[in-house]
Amino acid sequence: MRKLELIVKEVQAGRRVKNLLRQEFDFSESQLSRLKYRDGAVLKNGAPVRLIDPAAAGDKIEVRLENCGEGELPLPILYEDEDFLILNKPVPMAVHGVAGGAETVESLWCGGRSGAFHAVNRLDRNTSGVMVAAKSAYIHDRLRKLLHTEAFCREYLALVSGCVTQAAGEIDLPLLREAGKSVPSPEGKAAYTLYNVLERGEGCTLLRLRLLTGRTHQIRAHCAAIGHPLLGDALYGGEGAERVMLHSWRVALRHPLSGERITVEAPLPEDMQKAMEARGIDVENCLLDKKNC
Repeated sequence: MRKLELIVKEVQAGRRVKNLLRQEFDFSESQLSRLKYRDGAVLKNGAPVRLIDPAAAGDKIEVRLENCGEGELPLPILYEDEDFLILNKPVPMAVHGVAGGAETVESLWCGGRSGAFHAVNRLDRNTSGVMVAAKSAYIHDRLRKLLHTEAFCREYLALVSGCVTQAAGEIDLPLLREAGKSVPSPEGKAAYTLYNVLERGEGCTLLRLRLLTGRTHQIRAHCAAIGHPLLGDALYGGEGAERVMLHSWRVALRHPLSGERITVEAPLPEDMQKAMEARGIDVENCLLDKKNC
């Protein structure tokens, strides 16, 4: 069980426990409310304390986060500590429950691990690769606040149709949800995607992409909008593959508690490697450039 500890300083003496938790650990109001109703969640000098009670200098305030994430998960784990894990999601697995009873990341978690499932970043059913899941609502909230910042960088690999002539660029097109798709529209939400060309193959280009925002189908819609839909992405006009050729390749994030920089990569799935090789793309050479976010 993860514990957060605070020794009250002289300048903090007299403040309510909830104010100290908000200031020192960035607890939200909803999180504080949940703590209030969990027996033994917050202690002062080893004894239960109300959040409205004041604290004195030298008091030890301890917060015990809910016990989540212990147990088995039959999926490839790329990184794990007591706060969160990073897994390699396969295709065609969905993240959350869907009609038909197919296994999802959520159902596997709930079937083998303790506590609620807290997905930090979500992937489409036909997108493979790196996905982060928190072991508590508190860590989930802290990580979600880091998304789309330099402290939580996500990179994707996409095999798109046609020859992308510009070596690198930024796609700045607001996206609007319409009839199950995301379409460019001035009335949509801001959406920014950075891309670099890694290698060009026969009738296709391998792109390395970084999301600066997190709109639904952002990469798929943006690539289609510049005339290069992802291979296999029938919804956005792509052909030539049995599934969408999109892989969540790399995440580099700052641990919300320790500040440690954690970088994890997910190997390309076999079907995407074969699609690249069939079009003359050297899989190993094209991934040699691994600059930090």
